[in-house]
Amino acid sequence: MDLPTDHIPAPYADRHARWMDVALQQARQAAAEGEVPVGAVVVCDDELLASDHNRTLQNQDPTAHAEVLALRAAAHRLGNHRLQACSLYVTLEPCAMCSGAIFQARLREVVFGAAEPKTGAAGSVVDLFANPVLNHQTQIVRGVRAGEASRLLADFFLLRRAQQAGAAVPLRDDALRTPPICFADCPSQGAYVQDLPSLQGLRMHFQSTWPGAQAWPAGLGQAYLLLHPLWHWSAHWQGLLEELARQGASALAPDLIGWGRSDKPKKVGWHQLDVHAHSLLELLERLQAPRLTLVAQDQARGLALRLRQLAPQRFVRLVTLQAPLATGLLPLTDARLRARSWHMLQHLQAHVPGLSAAGLQQACAPYPDAGHWKAWASAALLADADSAVPGEAVERIDVRAEPPASWLAAHLLGQTGSSEVSDVGSRSPRDAA
Repeated sequence: MDLPTDHIPAPYADRHARWMDVALQQARQAAAEGEVPVGAVVVCDDELLASDHNRTLQNQDPTAHAEVLALRAAAHRLGNHRLQACSLYVTLEPCAMCSGAIFQARLREVVFGAAEPKTGAAGSVVDLFANPVLNHQTQIVRGVRAGEASRLLADFFLLRRAQQAGAAVPLRDDALRTPPICFADCPSQGAYVQDLPSLQGLRMHFQSTWPGAQAWPAGLGQAYLLLHPLWHWSAHWQGLLEELARQGASALAPDLIGWGRSDKPKKVGWHQLDVHAHSLLELLERLQAPRLTLVAQDQARGLALRLRQLAPQRFVRLVTLQAPLATGLLPLTDARLRARSWHMLQHLQAHVPGLSAAGLQQACAPYPDAGHWKAWASAALLADADSAVPGEAVERIDVRAEPPASWLAAHLLGQTGSSEVSDVGSRSPRDAA
């Protein structure tokens, strides 16, 4: 039986909206992981049995749709493959494969959000649930929170098209671009810009809390520019981006030219503090950024100071994060880089205490050879890292190499404790590392 949403009694409509909200949360998690944003939950007697989202890419499994994974988990929890008393909430109309799993589970009810005009098997392309020959009839409720589910999908595919277009952008002869395969175990790519005046055709990559290369969303809470440590790239901030977005804030995390997914000039001489600073200011102008809190970790401190000198009106405050790095991390001499015994992963492992195995792999991912890691290993952005600007207040927070996202977000948002505030140039014993 098919129930249109405008004929659902109020108590049922409230219940449907509540459980669809849980499914939408799963869909958002799928999008954050680079999967098509579809989420599903299985409910019995108004109790959550299982929830999941699309994982076809992660699992390398074409059957790993949200509905199938949620049904498997619910059956395992109940110890029974028949789920006659259960309801399935899913953000997108089920396909034929998932509909088959629903029939096998003998579900009482399926509630979905957005219609699927290409593969939907509950009325859009075919309506398997209306077939009277089937030995089990499942009640269908269509269109619950359909607008939100549709927007999630539209934003996801808009970003994907932008990424595909960016991948086709020509590369300058005097630059390198890390092959996409190197990022297989890294966060999904964000957006690109290639027409910033100071970059002269070099492509810059950035992650943000909103989709694509759209203008900075208005009306949100605090806004942040996150400068990655020079031993990492924007992937370092993935957890913090997600946590800030969850708390209603907005943030931008660019890959400096020469780092991460951004293009990498072959000549180290390209890297000058002012060139990097101006490219970031042009990016902020392009995105129509509001006034920002500027966050910089470790050696990115010098670039942050230069940004605030060049455009003090753009920044509300400056927060620097300091991890306990071992002496000798950067810079590296050409002779040392050419040594057969030198390996980037081993170098980070020795000089960045507490960096996890996954963190090490991600930090090294953009740099498959010496040509790609030239800028990373140079002293180009270190020269002014300790320059003093008398009277400029800077908040300093001691952190681990990979600060927990929820803890760091709480500090940045002012939800816990107080950061140490000092004039730039004054150094406490804990800065010695």
